[in-house]
Amino acid sequence: MIRSKALIALALVGVCFLPNGPAVLAGSAADIPIPDCEIVPLPPDAPPGLGKLLGEWRGSWQISNLDSTLVVKEILPDQKKAKYLYGWGVCPAYNIMEPGCSEGEAELVLGKKPQIEFVSESGARFRFVLKGDKLKGTRKSKGYVARITMEKAKD
Repeated sequence: MIRSKALIALALVGVCFLPNGPAVLAGSAADIPIPDCEIVPLPPDAPPGLGKLLGEWRGSWQISNLDSTLVVKEILPDQKKAKYLYGWGVCPAYNIMEPGCSEGEAELVLGKKPQIEFVSESGARFRFVLKGDKLKGTRKSKGYVARITMEKAKD
């Protein structure tokens, strides 16, 4: 019984791990409904390196292969919050049948590795940490942790 459950679980996970799998598994960046927006430049007195967070970041969540985009639009003058857009593609294996987008204000944590944190409408907690030229993220929900490495969009 345990072995058959393990095989079923591996089969389901394997569907999302297929390299260059069918487009229905995860949408491309073009399929993620992020509206056009302006990136507000930082004031000259902002801490060095903070501006690296600004802009559009793209990546795919590990295991689910769900494509996602995070746009850090603005760091507010108090430098404690940032405005963002977060968009995602589709992944039928995880019952994500439609792409979507949300926006809001994230908590901004300054330091050697700046980070932003926010909670989605569904209660999932997102945290993104700037590490070099990558944005490393986690999504925590109902005891489950997913990870992502995002890169700055080139276009």
